[in-house]
Amino acid sequence: MFLARALTGTLLVVAASGCGSGTAGSSSDGATTRKPDRDVARESLVQAIEALQVADTGHYEHNIDLDEQRSIFAISGDYALSRSAAEAVITARVPEGQPITLVNRIVGNSIYLNVPGWPAATRDCWVIFDPDDLAQARGTPPVDGAQGYPAALSVLDGARGRKFVGAGEAKVNGTIDLAVALSLVAPKASVQHVDTLTGKRAAVTFSLSDGTLTGLTIAGADVVTAIQATEVDLPEGLERVSARVEYSRAGDVEPVTAPPSRLQRTTEQFDAGEGCER
Repeated sequence: MFLARALTGTLLVVAASGCGSGTAGSSSDGATTRKPDRDVARESLVQAIEALQVADTGHYEHNIDLDEQRSIFAISGDYALSRSAAEAVITARVPEGQPITLVNRIVGNSIYLNVPGWPAATRDCWVIFDPDDLAQARGTPPVDGAQGYPAALSVLDGARGRKFVGAGEAKVNGTIDLAVALSLVAPKASVQHVDTLTGKRAAVTFSLSDGTLTGLTIAGADVVTAIQATEVDLPEGLERVSARVEYSRAGDVEPVTAPPSRLQRTTEQFDAGEGCER
């Protein structure tokens, strides 16, 4: 499964040199050696992501802020990593207007869409979308061929730690895939540039607590810096936005499942006005 590889990374194995009674972490004369902080930071991030995988289920909150003051776009929901299942409640806040909300439910290769603002006859319906079409509409890049998975979760694929930030070991500077980084700060801009940006890196800061990944932050300015090395045109105002992701309730949520079959409708059925009743 496409996230499984990222969440089961192999830790670095550090063997001490020397002979006689020397052991790992010790020199031949018995003196304790210390791993470089860079190696400890990398291992800490790998272990923190693995802790999410062991818990399997959880909740995430992904907010995009303008000028570090106002959330203009929010995505949240529960997830089950082992089944590539997640819910994404997406709210776009528009100036001088009511927020627009839609709900995606991704279970394996099936994606379902519900909009609370639909007319009463269809309000309870879940429309089955083609993954490619939904990814295009949402601006979420593909990850190992799977479309539509929340960027806040696909970001774990290939995350790399580099060094600790500040005192202690609660924050790690690292990098993530540039295509996913762009989808975190500008979801609509990422799809058309996936092929160009995938494989390149962008800076991000991870938050750790009690050995588990609890969040990350990424600045639009850092994404701009990474994109400037490519031929991709920068989205206007990208340097003004930033994204925050928080992970919580690890192992403490109900599994995400497909909507009841009686509430599922194809796009053709929905367009024909076929409603749903609970």
